[in-house]
Amino acid sequence: MPDHIRRKLENTKDEDLSIDLLFQKYEPDLKKKAGHFFKKFGYKFISYEDLYQTICYLFCYAHKLWDKDKGEFEPYFRCIVNRKMNDIVAGKTPPRCCDYPFNVLKPEYLKEPCYPEDLDDEKIEN
Repeated sequence: MPDHIRRKLENTKDEDLSIDLLFQKYEPDLKKKAGHFFKKFGYKFISYEDLYQTICYLFCYAHKLWDKDKGEFEPYFRCIVNRKMNDIVAGKTPPRCCDYPFNVLKPEYLKEPCYPEDLDDEKIEN
C-alpha cells in the first residue's frame, strides 16, 4: 500500500472505516501477530498460512462483535486475537467454528471432544 494512503488511514478514526480499510490499516499488525505465534508455537501449527488466515478470521470476528460506543477498535481486536489464539493453541476450536472442520493445529495437539457419559442406574449412588 502506498505511504500516502497508509498515512490517511492512520489519521482516520476506526469507526469511520469499512472492514476492508480497517484490514488494510491493521494488516501489518496481523502479520506481526502471526509471526509472534508461529515463532513461539510453530511446532503446533500445520502451516504459517493457516495461522495467518486464522488470525484474519479472528480480526473479522472482533469487528463483528465490536461495539463502537464501548471503546476503540485497536485494543479490542488485539485482546480478542490474543485471547482466542491462546485458546486455539490450547487445543480449542475457534469461535463459532465448533461444527466445521476448522483446524489450524496439527492433529496431535487438538483436544479430544468431551462427551457426557450416559448415566445408568449402576453408576448413580444414593
